[in-house]
Amino acid sequence: MDIKPREIIGTLEAKFKVKVSYMKAWDACRKTIKAVFGSWEESYRSLNLFMKGIVQAMPRTVYKIQSSSSYKFQRLFWAFKLSIMHWRFCQPVINLGTLLIVVELDANNGLFLLAFGIVESKCNDSWI
Repeated sequence: MDIKPREIIGTLEAKFKVKVSYMKAWDACRKTIKAVFGSWEESYRSLNLFMKGIVQAMPRTVYKIQSSSSYKFQRLFWAFKLSIMHWRFCQPVINLGTLLIVVELDANNGLFLLAFGIVESKCNDSWI
């Protein structure tokens, strides 16, 4: 969910004729997102449980969560077993970003998702 304080400021000024600073609007957005979705820390703590749930629902899915030496989240990689099994039928195409996704073209020239990774940035260390 994107925090968009400028939109909130515009709405408050137009509807209620109230002026709000950018920092107050940003802080209100941040608090609202935390109230609705929980904190980032809570989300990261439940990540391992979430991935185990995926493995339970789709056996032989592989994943690896990597943390820094201070136990902070760095990276997450996962690939579904079906994607791994169908790798041999695909043509090489790779799409990458901060959310790393390996995609192939199947025999019908359709996109076939092979693996996913969440990393701190697009760099060699993330790919390794």
